[in-house]
Amino acid sequence: MSDPRRAHRERWPESAAALLAEADPGPTPFLVESLIVEGAIAAIVGAPKVGKTWLTLDIALALATGLPVLERFAVNTPGPVLLVLEESGRIALRRRLEDLLAGRGASREGMGNLHFFANARVRLNDPEWQRDLLRIVTTLKPSAVLLDPLVRLKGAEVDESSQREIGPVLDLIRDLRDAGETTVAYTAHTGHTGTHQRGSSDLEAYWETKLTLKEGKYQQIQLTAEHREAPNEEPITYQRIADPKTGAIRLCAPSRTLREKVQRAVRETPFTDTRTLAKTVGHRKQDVERELNALATAGIIRRTRSRPPDQGGPARTKTVWEPVAQDRSEVPQGGREPGPGLPGPTLPGSNGPKGDRVPRQEALPWD
Repeated sequence: MSDPRRAHRERWPESAAALLAEADPGPTPFLVESLIVEGAIAAIVGAPKVGKTWLTLDIALALATGLPVLERFAVNTPGPVLLVLEESGRIALRRRLEDLLAGRGASREGMGNLHFFANARVRLNDPEWQRDLLRIVTTLKPSAVLLDPLVRLKGAEVDESSQREIGPVLDLIRDLRDAGETTVAYTAHTGHTGTHQRGSSDLEAYWETKLTLKEGKYQQIQLTAEHREAPNEEPITYQRIADPKTGAIRLCAPSRTLREKVQRAVRETPFTDTRTLAKTVGHRKQDVERELNALATAGIIRRTRSRPPDQGGPARTKTVWEPVAQDRSEVPQGGREPGPGLPGPTLPGSNGPKGDRVPRQEALPWD
């Protein structure tokens, strides 16, 4: 048997020069556009009953079938997904999946990619379950492992407020990510105040993508996506809609406006001129220029001058655009910031500028 202390003595750090000599890895890839970084440990957090399980199911369904998450955010090529639920059983899962598919008007094609445990007493601190889960992800190679909720899966004897006790559970989550070369996402409750996860500060230090859910009016939910290794998105609002006659359920976010597309393009490719930005977003140059001016007036972006690389001719400069780092607020249509008497963007089911109320949908048990 090898001596682990000897192995430890033989370890040696890598060279930064060798790291920088490797090929450029390019931009950070996303498993779900804008929402979840590929290969990340992701936390889906929010207060009880805010809808964490429904969002998790929508993500699982999308990854298995190739449908967009929240009817808006594209996913990678559909493939296997492992879903572990410890707050609902097989029958409840079947009903929820049928309702979500009906809401999308989608068939069951691709659902063979969705593999699950439902109330199977999975415990992340149990050695047998640890071996089984590592074997499954190594064999299945899922695009994502979705764990709901962490408070049940960690094991009753594990105190989530104790770094010593929750640390090994979090290490297993990382082992699952590495063994399956996959993304691992878990749901967790927030504390009494703020958006931090309940329990040890280790939980906040561990995530690489974090989706925070907050309840809004008229069954709207605000979703904030944060990333360690990619630009953060502006918070978006999605709506949960239930058809009381058929039971069909939709989780849907509004389509991006041209202004959102332009703002995102400037953030992702700063120091780009108007003509190039118009090609990037696929709209007319004059329309894009109008939105750029509105964003600049609101202080979201600004004009600057860029000098192209010297190609032997006279040096020239051109007008380009860059984001203003200290202000990432979303700008409503019209180019003005929300203020007293000036409502921001609205969704169906909310009160618009003229108070046009859409009938409220039936309340649902979201977790």
